[in-house]
Amino acid sequence: MKVAVVYMKTDKFMKPIANEIARDARTRALTPDEFDHEAIFDLLVLIFSSNHLNYKQIAHFISSLNRQHVHNVALVGTYSITDNIMKKTIALCHKQDLPLMREQYTCKLPILSRHLPDVVLKDSRIYVNDMMTIVDNYY
Repeated sequence: MKVAVVYMKTDKFMKPIANEIARDARTRALTPDEFDHEAIFDLLVLIFSSNHLNYKQIAHFISSLNRQHVHNVALVGTYSITDNIMKKTIALCHKQDLPLMREQYTCKLPILSRHLPDVVLKDSRIYVNDMMTIVDNYY
């Protein structure tokens, strides 16, 4: 199974999650600029925190994807106040007709958090491993 793990390059906070998930998927974490739009992926894991600076990058990246190259999309996000960015991202995936996995991983973080709690890393890893198993069993 070919997996791509993508995080927003301005979101250094989510880079450790992306790196851990990529390691489990036997790949490497990519920024949108490094993503190969011509390659075919069984699963694209998009990792982001819900801040409005990231949403323009997220929207631009999602609008550049097509269903023929991305067979499944899994979303991993954190938020501090509301998860509106996750909701907007889901709506954008639907509008782009991308095959979005039924479940998404979201976690609320304290506003002034300086590091990711271990549970976020562990739970997001479990979520992606479950999604990889589902996709692998489907094909």
